Amino acid sequence: MYKKKGFLEFDKNIFLNWQKEYWWKHVDDAIYEIFKQPDERDIFRSKLYILSLCYKTNIEKRAPVVDLADNLLRSSEYKYVSRRLSDEPFNSGVFDESTEIYSLHYKIMKAIKKTTGANEPVFVSKFLHFWKPKLFPILDSKAEKNLINHKWVIENMKELEPQYENFFPNLKESQYDDRYCWYCFLLLQFMNYIQERHAIKKDLITLKALDVYLYYLCEQV
Repeated sequence: MYKKKGFLEFDKNIFLNWQKEYWWKHVDDAIYEIFKQPDERDIFRSKLYILSLCYKTNIEKRAPVVDLADNLLRSSEYKYVSRRLSDEPFNSGVFDESTEIYSLHYKIMKAIKKTTGANEPVFVSKFLHFWKPKLFPILDSKAEKNLINHKWVIENMKELEPQYENFFPNLKESQYDDRYCWYCFLLLQFMNYIQERHAIKKDLITLKALDVYLYYLCEQV
């Protein structure tokens, strides 16, 4: 993105060439690989430790990662989410207007809170993303800020806000994290915008490409 009159605007060429500028891709690939491994205790501990270390989540300041991993793996919430994500349409699904992913995100956040004592929507989004990279967007404060400051989002906010209010008709407030849902809703609308306005093929607009673009590449232009 580049700034024009104080707003952030979309740059198609930078978006399409994001992998050329993103050396961290090899780190991400390693994390994706370990998340494919079965949930044996030591492997599960390693998943959370590597994720926390590489993405600087600071969750270890609120609870030892080993305790967090063991408690999460034993939790009924994790077992439920694991079963759901093994079933269709989630097993091979992609990020879309399905609202159940937000309740699954909330269940993991609820389970983790039992150990950390705090809601962890950012950490949970990263955990779920590396588990199901086509299904769960990563929530990050920098990417979140850049998305909200995008010119198209600002210009369309009056239309977007009432759409968001009708986006979760079957969910109660206690069943999802509003910050994560709002970010994902905006991201979904942004995906549709760049696909239609900038004629980018849908299969090129991956969640990782969007995450890298909003978090990292907007600083490079």
